Amino acid sequence: MSASVKTALLLCNGLFDIYLPRKLDIKTATIEHVVPRSKCTMGISDPHNLWLTNGKLNSIRSNFDFADLPAVLPSDTMYMDPITLNMLPVTTHIICHTYPCVSFAERTFYPAARSKGIIARAYLHLGKESRHMIRWHERYPAEPFEIERARLLSRSTGIKHRVL
Repeated sequence: MSASVKTALLLCNGLFDIYLPRKLDIKTATIEHVVPRSKCTMGISDPHNLWLTNGKLNSIRSNFDFADLPAVLPSDTMYMDPITLNMLPVTTHIICHTYPCVSFAERTFYPAARSKGIIARAYLHLGKESRHMIRWHERYPAEPFEIERARLLSRSTGIKHRVL
């Protein structure tokens, strides 16, 4: 992805990291395809599917599926500490409500609550509908920031967000 796309996203995103509850570090920021390229050939460069996040977490997330937390977490579930950016073992479900968690054995990414609505709307925008994503969209409504971001991207690219 070109530096100009990253710059455009930065202008629309500000220092918002889609997954981590901290300001984005420009030096380590990478472009995240919310709907992975491997799961959607159409729309991979659609700006409404592109968000900025920490490069290390983006690499760890890979193209893993998104999911709600199961009643019993897989034993290998880890979370990314937003300060050290180290992956640490999850000791309680509460951690995964605030910080993104991942199970490598299950190839599953458990996003924090603050990210679920944004993720759902990226999937729905690209026509990747599922009950799961519709539920997240309804449960986690768009905040003014996300609506303004979609408006700015629509105005600058001509691609209207199909959900917002």
